[in-house]
Amino acid sequence: MPHLKIVNVSHGCNHKYENQKRKLYNCNADIYFNHTCLKKQLAPNYATIKIPNTSTASKYTQHKTTRIRLTNEIKYLYIKNN
Repeated sequence: MPHLKIVNVSHGCNHKYENQKRKLYNCNADIYFNHTCLKKQLAPNYATIKIPNTSTASKYTQHKTTRIRLTNEIKYLYIKNN
């Protein structure tokens, strides 16, 4: 009988709890990262949208689209968090 392994019944529940907690912490870290990018006016790679540079208004549009993308990402993460 030494080849049998005794496993606690609640072992699976602990893994579920740990996974949920890990997802929550990752979501909070993403929210913090996006907030700091907005405050420091940085644009992460996933938030940049390429707009042709044909006019002077394109710089404003480029900046505005990245800000909108970051704010929408923050809203999505808050919804995901709840």
